[in-house]
Amino acid sequence: RIARWARLATRTGYACYGASSVAVLWGATRGFGAVPSAVGTVGLVVGSVLLAPAIVAAQPAKTADEWYTQGENHYNLGEFLKAVDAFKRGFEAETVESKKAAYLYNIAQSYRQAKECSNAQFFYKRYLALKDADTKKPLRPEKRAEIEELIKQLDECARQQDALARKPPDSNL
Repeated sequence: RIARWARLATRTGYACYGASSVAVLWGATRGFGAVPSAVGTVGLVVGSVLLAPAIVAAQPAKTADEWYTQGENHYNLGEFLKAVDAFKRGFEAETVESKKAAYLYNIAQSYRQAKECSNAQFFYKRYLALKDADTKKPLRPEKRAEIEELIKQLDECARQQDALARKPPDSNL
């Protein structure tokens, strides 16, 4: 539906630009009166209004794999919150249920590296819940133990962060 609207808006927008060009040529050869000026201006304005969103709507959406790659790149560059955003978008775009757990794990890892303990803990738990339901590729016991240990460590970290956030300032400047 959006693609059909975008095609119609694109055709109409270019038609308005065409009418505007004809009006400018007509005005250039016969003098710029009220009619050529109005048609030229309206054609440009309407064409621009129609084309801008149509061009944006026509851009293909990123695939889950593209979001995953972008998340990896941000993670490798130490841009952990940008990695979180990319992995979340990849999770939303992913159509293969068995691949979704990897996104949750990478979101958790990114939050952990960004020192956002509560968020990391939440996503590790979501990862474990998804892997518990995975009958095709279940989680190895060693990996489960490693993640459960991370969750325990993050629990203490989250308590410390919460306590710091609630602590009133020592003094004012």
